Amino acid sequence: MNSNKPFGYRQRDQKLERILRGEDLETWYVNDINNRKQINDYSCRFLPEKLYPGLDNQLAITSYTEEAKILAEFMTMNSGLGNRSPIKGYKQHKLCQVCQKAGQNNRINEIHLLFECVSLKPAHIKYGTQAYKQKNAGTDSQSIYKKYWSDYKDENDLNERIKSADTIRNIYLDLVKRIHNRN
Repeated sequence: MNSNKPFGYRQRDQKLERILRGEDLETWYVNDINNRKQINDYSCRFLPEKLYPGLDNQLAITSYTEEAKILAEFMTMNSGLGNRSPIKGYKQHKLCQVCQKAGQNNRINEIHLLFECVSLKPAHIKYGTQAYKQKNAGTDSQSIYKKYWSDYKDENDLNERIKSADTIRNIYLDLVKRIHNRN
């Protein structure tokens, strides 16, 4: 097959060479996955880096349970706080409704919910996120949040954190309902 005609296989090989940009397939694959993660950095920033092909770097809980669903929601910063899309029956809110009621304008997200919201401090104390933040004093909230979901002792410890995060989220959503007179 020494023909110079543009056969399909030759065109496909040329296209692959352009895509790979001189890298071997495995290196390109790892770099492409990590690049896609960076492009979607806000929602994927707490997901683990891919180090080599075949490494799935799965979330700690991979079963189809409610805990796994909640973990995925918090890891992808999409836990239904109303900041990315409206809470059913409400307008979309970019600011923490509880803080706004107290006269502060803080953006609502999962980091703020679990570690920064002054109005939720009693919940932070009761469910352990305040103690976790104090244990990591001097560290910014984003790093504390990432560590909160990655440095657990065992699956039971992780499940407790998931339950705490879910409970604090539900407290926040209940307060939002009260603020907007939707009891």
